Amino acid sequence: MLVCYTVPWLNLILPLHLLALIGEGLFLSVAKWNFRIWRDVYWNCFHELWRNRHRLREQSRTVQKRRTVSASRFFSTTSPVPRKLVMLFRYGIPAMK
Repeated sequence: MLVCYTVPWLNLILPLHLLALIGEGLFLSVAKWNFRIWRDVYWNCFHELWRNRHRLREQSRTVQKRRTVSASRFFSTTSPVPRKLVMLFRYGIPAMK
């Protein structure tokens, strides 16, 4: 997402995505009553994004310079309902080991 999305779309979608990720991590941690899930998986995600922000920014610039697909075509394969939410309703809370 950080590399492939153009800046205007990233500014719109990234905060929503990060909020959803925080909500998912907190929900699973509380539902399983295991806060290692938050620390080992979700917090680590944010930590690595921050740690690699300069490399990701450079990769994004490189990719965007070579972009040939319009935004409407790029988003034509996306769904407004997150796939993880569909899977949660279909299969329930995942087992975490």
